[in-house]
Amino acid sequence: LQTLFRGQMSGAAIALVIRQVVIMALSVGSSVAVSRWLGPEVVGRFAILIFITQGILGYFGDLGLKAALIRKPGDLEATELATAQTVILGISITFAVIIGALLPGALRLVKLGPENYLPAAILLVLLIVRNQRMVPLALLERAMRFRVVSAVEAAESLVYTALLATLAFLHKGIWCYVIAMGCRDLFGSLAFN
Repeated sequence: LQTLFRGQMSGAAIALVIRQVVIMALSVGSSVAVSRWLGPEVVGRFAILIFITQGILGYFGDLGLKAALIRKPGDLEATELATAQTVILGISITFAVIIGALLPGALRLVKLGPENYLPAAILLVLLIVRNQRMVPLALLERAMRFRVVSAVEAAESLVYTALLATLAFLHKGIWCYVIAMGCRDLFGSLAFN
């Protein structure tokens, strides 16, 4: 318990708490503003699209490989890391293809028209991009480099919030979310890799 409150552990804990507070404040503030600027129709459509495209895959995207890499005793070999990265990419692409094939039926079921196919397809691709950060993120967490993780995730939130709020203020509809998520996910994947 004493080591938890001194040295590296306390700095890491503080970094994680600060990250969480920053992300929560940005999220709450932007959600209120964006909802007022875009209106319930666009916000509701985005919520449905995000559930259809990323809800299931978000839970099963790495099948626990990230946690396994973090918890594995001893050093990680390059082949283990490469295999984990390949498996995560394969799982992400497989789920995205399956969800993409079911997309027309799912959108009809929730009464969203064909104008939603392109944003939904882009959201599927973005989930593949976002999942490519899992192995590098696991390595950072394993090395207890939480300040780096916190800084990148806070910057991701800032990029997302700033773009979303700006584009919502300009009334760009569903594309506000797609563009903001795209920039956030590309930034995060590049920063972690």
